[in-house]
Amino acid sequence: MTSKSENTLSAAPLSRGEVLIALAGGVLLALLILHSALLAITVLVGLGVLLIFSGSPLRALALLIFLLPFSQIDILAENLVSLPGSKPVLLLGLFVAIIAILNFRHAATMTALQRWFAILLLSLFVAGVLRSLPHVGLISAAKGEDLNTVRYLLSYLVRPLVYLLPFLIISKFTRGLPGIRFLNTVFFYTMLAFSGYFLYYYVFHVADKGDIMAAWRYVGEALSMHKNAAGAFYVVAFPLLLGRYFSRRNLFSLAGIVLSLLAIAFLYSRTAYFTALAATLAFFVLTRRIRFLPVLGILGAFFILLLSPTVIERATQGIYEEGADIDVVSAGRIYNLWTPLLQEYGQDPAALALGKGRYAILTTQVSQNGVIQNYDHPHNMYLELLLDAGLAGLLPLMLLYLTILLKALAALRRSPPGELREYLAATTASLVSYLLAGLTQGSLLPDLENSFLYAALAMLLVLVRLSETPPPARSGGADG
Repeated sequence: MTSKSENTLSAAPLSRGEVLIALAGGVLLALLILHSALLAITVLVGLGVLLIFSGSPLRALALLIFLLPFSQIDILAENLVSLPGSKPVLLLGLFVAIIAILNFRHAATMTALQRWFAILLLSLFVAGVLRSLPHVGLISAAKGEDLNTVRYLLSYLVRPLVYLLPFLIISKFTRGLPGIRFLNTVFFYTMLAFSGYFLYYYVFHVADKGDIMAAWRYVGEALSMHKNAAGAFYVVAFPLLLGRYFSRRNLFSLAGIVLSLLAIAFLYSRTAYFTALAATLAFFVLTRRIRFLPVLGILGAFFILLLSPTVIERATQGIYEEGADIDVVSAGRIYNLWTPLLQEYGQDPAALALGKGRYAILTTQVSQNGVIQNYDHPHNMYLELLLDAGLAGLLPLMLLYLTILLKALAALRRSPPGELREYLAATTASLVSYLLAGLTQGSLLPDLENSFLYAALAMLLVLVRLSETPPPARSGGADG
C-alpha cells in the first residue's frame, strides 16, 4: 500500500491550466532576463524553493526538459551575472539535483542494466574530458570560445552532466504508468512549443522560403544551434508523439504530430527526414499495425506533394543526380572525412584501443595538417566515440545498447495491446531512430543533442521493468 509520504511525490498528469501557467511563466522569465538579471535570479531562486517544497523530482525535471531545446537562445545561453556557471539551465539543473537528493529516501532501486549504463557512460565521459585538458587551447580555437581550464570544465563537463539528469531522475523516481504518462505529456508540450517557436519565426523572418542556406542561417541565429542539433530533438521526440496519439486518440495529440512534421520539413535536415520516417515505420511495426502501412504511405506521399519543392529537392539530394555515388549522398564525408580519420587510427594501435580523449578529432594529424578542414566533429557518433575512447569505450557501450534493444523487444512480445505496449513501442522507436541518426550526426556522450535520448531511454527501461510485473502492480507506487 502506498504511504502518505509517497503520495506527496505523485506526478499527476498536467492539467491544461497548469500547462498555460507554465508557458506564461516561461515567457515572463525570458522577459525578466532581458530586463534585469538580478530580478530573474530572484524569480529562479523562488521557483527553486517552491520546487523543493513541492517534493516532486519529476515535476522539477519537467521544467528542465521543457527548457532544454531553448537553452541555446541568447537570453538563456548567457550567465545571469558575471559568475561562471550562472546560466539558467545550470541553475535549474542544480535545483533538480537538490530536490532529488532531498527525496532520495523515496527513490526506487535501479536495475543492474540502468546502473551499468549510468556508470559506463559517466566513466567514459569524465575520463574523456579530463584526458582532453592538455588541448583546451586547441578546443577553444575550434569552438570559437575564450576558454580556460575552469570555463572548459564548466561548459564541457558540468553542463553536459545536466543533460544526463533526466536518465538518473526518471530511473530513480518513476515507478508506474502514471509517471510515464506525465513524462510523455511533458515531451508533447515541449515539442508543441518548440515547433511553434520555430515555425513562427520561419514564416515571418525568412524572406525567401526556397533558399535553403537562408533557412539554415535562420536556424543558427534563432535557435543558436545547427539544424541537425535541432533535428535531434525530433528524432527522439517524434515517436513519443505517436505513442501519445495512439494512447489517447484525440485531435489535440494529432495536431502536435502535424506541427512537428511541418517543423521537420522546414529544418531542411535529411537526417531528420529519414529518421522520422524510420521511427514511424518502426512504431507501426512494433505495435503490430503493419496493415496500416499502405495507408500511411499514401498519406505520406500526399503530404510530400503539399510541401515546398525545395523540401523534396533537399530530401533527395545526391540520390538522382547523374554520376552521384554514396559519397555525394553523404555530403563528401566518406572519402574526405571518415576515411582519413580511420586510416590514421588504423596506424596507431594505442589510439585505436583507447582513443585520445574528448574532441580527439582536433588532435589528429589529418586535422592538424589540413587534410580535413573546418571539422570539430566527425559527423558520425560511433566514429566520434572511437576517436575519443577507442574500441575499449565503443564496444561495451554498444553492447549495452544492444542488450537494451533486445530487452525492449522481449517486453513488447510479452505485453498485450494497451497503453504499456504503446509507450514501449514509442520509446523503442526513439532509441532506434537515434541510433540510425548517429550515422551522420550526434554523440554517444552527454550533449544537448542527446539530452532527450537519455530521458526516452530511462522511460524505456522503466517500461521494461513494468512489463515484468503483474498488471495490477503496474500503476502502484508513487512517482516522484
